[in-house]
Amino acid sequence: MVGRGRDKGDTAEALKYFEKGCEYNEPGACLHAGMLLTATGPGVNIQRDVPKGYNYLKKSCDQNDPMACHYLSGMYLTGVPKNVADFNPHRPDKNKDIEYLIKSDKKQAFHFANRACELGNMFACANVSMMYKRGDGVEKNLDESKRYFEIAQNLQKAHETTKEIKFQQGLDGK
Repeated sequence: MVGRGRDKGDTAEALKYFEKGCEYNEPGACLHAGMLLTATGPGVNIQRDVPKGYNYLKKSCDQNDPMACHYLSGMYLTGVPKNVADFNPHRPDKNKDIEYLIKSDKKQAFHFANRACELGNMFACANVSMMYKRGDGVEKNLDESKRYFEIAQNLQKAHETTKEIKFQQGLDGK
């Protein structure tokens, strides 16, 4: 995908292997296949297929991949436009009349964010906190908002601590 050992990456070739891995129930392969099929932008030279990509992401989430659940949550938070060029993330009022492949659904967004948080995704926990605070997709609950904010902070601290551990640290007896 990124081109290691080659002149350049080839997302179309990578997709074949991710799909094959997903057939063998490898959640990471399903995640990457789903992301490639739902993404747009530079370096992506494959035909966008949101329904197929969604199914890969859902399979990965069902197999406990926190990033896949988080990605699905994001799809439901904003919706997935049929034509990405029509979508303006900074002006939601401009997006009312465009066609969507997946419509915004805050309850589904909450469901997937909560699942991703349970699996340890700190960004999803922060989103769950905000959703409780605003009452987006779930009944407003400031106590739960605070609780999930603390979970997100604890996950962030754990991530920062882990980041500082060097490869093979402690193996030399020091």
